[in-house]
Amino acid sequence: MSDTESPPAGPNAVSTAASPDRSGPDQSGRESLPLGTVFDVLKNDRRRHAVRFLLDAADETSVGSLSEHVAAIEQGTTADAVTQKQRKRVYVSLHQCHLPKMDKLAVVEFDRDGGTVRAGTAAADLAPYLDHEFDDRTPWYRYYAGITIVGAVLFAATAATPLLPLSAVCTGLLLAVGVCAGLHYKAERRR
Repeated sequence: MSDTESPPAGPNAVSTAASPDRSGPDQSGRESLPLGTVFDVLKNDRRRHAVRFLLDAADETSVGSLSEHVAAIEQGTTADAVTQKQRKRVYVSLHQCHLPKMDKLAVVEFDRDGGTVRAGTAAADLAPYLDHEFDDRTPWYRYYAGITIVGAVLFAATAATPLLPLSAVCTGLLLAVGVCAGLHYKAERRR
């Protein structure tokens, strides 16, 4: 094979081309995490809470403090109100699974022996995806049910006594359903 020929591409061939999944080097020259890896890290709530906390922290923190913070978020309470059992469950999960995984990716710097952790060099790759929380828990079914109930009452009232013309009731209900559906669509698009 001559110097200008490329090696055959077989099942064991290794590509030297840049991965199309990478966003390229950052300002420090470090290669960014592949987008699939970023989303894999962020798909877990505990990892997401941990990375957000560590990015906001000025320096390293103990795994215990991080666990307490994450447990408080999960329980929807303050760190002081977290039970020992809740804290321990999060601590074990972070210590044995999540922090080692993120340490290998340089998202965190995890000192297992010292029990400390800090944001790693690749944590910045995740920051743009942590800025927005799209946890829309709007009970849309209640709005639609409410419109249905109001519509049924208005139809019954219109049938019993002609206080409102039927066309006005229909127009109002169509408008209410349309507005509700538009808001629902907008909320889904944000997610």
